[in-house]
Amino acid sequence: MFYYEEKANKKPKEIADHLNTTSEKISEWAKDLERYGIIKFSRTAYGSFLFKESDIKVLREYGIIKNVIGNPRDAIDIFKETEFMPKNEEDMSWTKDLKFAIWRRH
Repeated sequence: MFYYEEKANKKPKEIADHLNTTSEKISEWAKDLERYGIIKFSRTAYGSFLFKESDIKVLREYGIIKNVIGNPRDAIDIFKETEFMPKNEEDMSWTKDLKFAIWRRH
């Protein structure tokens, strides 16, 4: 089975430039999302966040909700209801007809 694993190589400053905000806001949003168990971001050896390209959508949506609501706990509750909520489980529904296949994860 072939798969592409996206590398986390974008720093908060790059994401902030993309989203027209500050790197402090990006780090704050990332801390909120980690604190409430939504998503776990990669970090550098010094503890700074590293983001994937796919994390931009999640951060943008959460940032919009948090700016409107203000309270991170309420923003997280609303964020959980959106389609941008990251899924922890992969969609493997296409494997339902493969009854005797052996799958290995690397």
